[in-house]
Amino acid sequence: MLNFDFEGLNIAYRDHGSGQPVLLVHCSGDSHRQWRFVDQLFPDCRLIAPDLIGYGSSDPWPEQQALPADADARMLDQLMQQIDAPIQVIAHSYGAASLLNAVARQVRENRLQATSLYLIEPVCFNLLAQPPHQQQWQQILEMQQRSRQLAQAGELDRVADLFMSFWLGEQVWQQMPQGYRQAVIGTMPKVAQEFNALDQAEEITAELGQLSCPVTVLRGEQSPEPARIVARLIAERIPGAKLTEMADAGHMIPQSRPEALSQLLLKFRNAYW
Repeated sequence: MLNFDFEGLNIAYRDHGSGQPVLLVHCSGDSHRQWRFVDQLFPDCRLIAPDLIGYGSSDPWPEQQALPADADARMLDQLMQQIDAPIQVIAHSYGAASLLNAVARQVRENRLQATSLYLIEPVCFNLLAQPPHQQQWQQILEMQQRSRQLAQAGELDRVADLFMSFWLGEQVWQQMPQGYRQAVIGTMPKVAQEFNALDQAEEITAELGQLSCPVTVLRGEQSPEPARIVARLIAERIPGAKLTEMADAGHMIPQSRPEALSQLLLKFRNAYW
């Protein structure tokens, strides 16, 4: 693992192989290890997979400070500038939302590095704030408020119950092995910080409309309704973007369906890289 400084935080990232740079951005509650299966897919590429702030080997955000909504986006932008080359991007969930905000920053400053984007369930939930999706937005805001209350009370196990039951379903979450559940609970301080910052996220519709690189947005057929709507809204805002749905899949596609995802990524590479 390599490291770089981001605003006083030590950020860890894996930089493996050589060739075309591919940036891999993981979801909340995970780390760069989410993408290990990609090594065999792209053996001729340079695979760069950071640990987002507070995950894996990266430093957490200071407890006494509120996490800015764009903190991970700014970190990703800095990493991309260090790579200093055109980059293919594959990103998931919160990582995909942060990546899109980093790309929006690059669009505004006329220095876009991404040459293609493969976005898996990007959770830009603030897009739901506009009609006709206020009901779904209210559902997200209620989760935000509840997670904040539980985190402030130190009930991280209940934050995990709230977060993972939303994404996986309560029954699936409760049946997970205890070791896995404890590992997820350990990431909840950062997850709660992310939820707290949801309603502060930037509006990036104008920047999305200026993207001209190939973009695919993948959603799971069984993912929660707010996430499926957001995937569609993002695809609609990017010219030429393709919206794809994976049957019998939920939100955690890289973890639960790596074989099926691998086939889609190979098709995307063959078409656009």
